[in-house]
Amino acid sequence: MSQEDDGGRASPIDGRGGPSRPADRVSVPVCGTDQATRLLVLTRLIASLNDSTPSDIGEYLRAGLSADLVDKLRTLPLSEALRFAAVECGISIVLDGTAMRQRLARLERAQTDRAMFEHFIRQGASPQLIGRLFSVSQASVRAARKTIAPETATGGRPKQPQEPLRTQIALTWKALLHRTLTERERYYMLSMQFTELAIIALEAVVEDEAAIARGRAS
Repeated sequence: MSQEDDGGRASPIDGRGGPSRPADRVSVPVCGTDQATRLLVLTRLIASLNDSTPSDIGEYLRAGLSADLVDKLRTLPLSEALRFAAVECGISIVLDGTAMRQRLARLERAQTDRAMFEHFIRQGASPQLIGRLFSVSQASVRAARKTIAPETATGGRPKQPQEPLRTQIALTWKALLHRTLTERERYYMLSMQFTELAIIALEAVVEDEAAIARGRAS
């Protein structure tokens, strides 16, 4: 958001109501008939000014607002704010492209994580593995299973895949270990290679191969 000073210069206001430095930004004027949005921005600015420390006020001044304008806005009564925002009054909304891209990237990562979480649930991974890969409690995993895939159940030691399938799984896992992947990504790719098997069966092969390797090393 931005508020123009007495000379018409735009002063960017960040999402917390404080001044911010220009970056990858575009200023979008508030439509002339959109009094509600102008009033919302204005009251947020006034609240921010009234909550500001002297150093914060200094930032506003350096951003382009005059001391006189700051003082008038801080003491603007609601009735006057309504009249002030009734028409175009120098208020616009600034879109921060960098921040928006970062937020979209976080949302996309969250969507990817959720989709992968549900894949592990549906493909019958153990609560222990899911808890470790997604940093959630086993109780949360069991609760999610009841909602996402109630027909899926794991318990006890899974039946081991027979040869030559077992060797194929072990060799595939070994190849994945030599790639720059997270453990979650390795198990996901392993499950995509052996879609006919529950992930808990793949876990059993991986764990047995790890135990064999430890025995050889000791």
